[in-house]
Amino acid sequence: MYYKNISLKKIYEISVLLLLISLSFSKAFPNLILGLTLILFLFDRIKNKHLFRLDGVQISILTIMLYLLVKSSINNSLMYDSSILSRIIIILILPILICNISKNKIIFALIVSALVSITIATYNIFFFYLKYHYLPFERGEIINKLLVIERPYLGFFCLIALISCIYLSAIKVKYKTLLIILSLVFTFFIILIAARLALISGLLLSVIYLIFYTKYRPFNKLLILSISLVLVSIVVISNKNLSTRLLSNLTAEKLKYYDARIDIWDCSLRLIESKEFDFFFGSRSYQYIENSLVECYKTKFDYDLKKRSWFVESRFNTHNQFLDFFLMAGVLGAILFFYFNYLIIKESIYNFYFFSLVLSLVLFFIFENVFHRQLGCYLIAIIISIIKKDNTKLNFLNYKENKELI
Repeated sequence: MYYKNISLKKIYEISVLLLLISLSFSKAFPNLILGLTLILFLFDRIKNKHLFRLDGVQISILTIMLYLLVKSSINNSLMYDSSILSRIIIILILPILICNISKNKIIFALIVSALVSITIATYNIFFFYLKYHYLPFERGEIINKLLVIERPYLGFFCLIALISCIYLSAIKVKYKTLLIILSLVFTFFIILIAARLALISGLLLSVIYLIFYTKYRPFNKLLILSISLVLVSIVVISNKNLSTRLLSNLTAEKLKYYDARIDIWDCSLRLIESKEFDFFFGSRSYQYIENSLVECYKTKFDYDLKKRSWFVESRFNTHNQFLDFFLMAGVLGAILFFYFNYLIIKESIYNFYFFSLVLSLVLFFIFENVFHRQLGCYLIAIIISIIKKDNTKLNFLNYKENKELI
């Protein structure tokens, strides 16, 4: 920031870091700090007549938001849709607010926030086990209450923190041992809570790094992959939670039982096939989509009243951000969202650390409506902020140096 008063600048920086750390335990506190930092930011820019520009990624988010805003206004659904539109504002303004905060400080705050999250979750799991003498990781209804943050989001949070620890361990040699220990802690916790998407994303990133970013001979790469596959198989088989959530999904019926997304996506596709859906402009409103999905759940589970009750009470969204944009905004909205993904991939492809964060996010989009969650929007904004930072110190993971291997 361009403050003449250094103490005010420090207050601003501390406020932003507190915002990032508080993501793990509060929904209201980050929004409160976001409002205060926005006021400070605007005051500074107006006072010093220093303007700011939006880059391509932020312009794409602004375009998406304005398109949805106009569409909601035309369809008289702005009151209901505003809850989602307000979250998209976070993705737009947070990267601007933290543009002058050190990248390493942002990453450090993110790691601390993730540590707070798993500390709270571990405390809840420990006392649940003392009371009931089992670990309820097989079904999401119970575990999400214990984790405070829903399992997919906590797994994604831990994966980002894990990648961040690996990055910092390479440039902060003084803290390398501590950071490696923390990366192992995050890895263990992802396995413990059986966060499938985070685990699969982490394994995929490891394979990509080995194949495209290392200079090992092809035979050595194959050998490392084979040994790693054996080790991963042993971990999965020996972990009841993981084996239940991964290996039990070998048949269509078991897959439907253990993963609600199969039935959710089926109902979403039915909605696309309905006469009410407009291919170019999508559905009338988010409320219409939600109500239509609930109606589908009511008729879909006649054979399982308990499951029907769970789906109807939970009012599950589409659990796919690409599908969500297509349902809400039609092919025009889907194109805008695909363009946003293209931009963040393009901006990160030359650096494995940045690319890991972005690829993890894109994979998360496939299985979750990240724009519907406050924490999801904050994590998107943080990832955008990090990949926008100068990456000249990241040559140890530089794609350009190894592009001849592809």
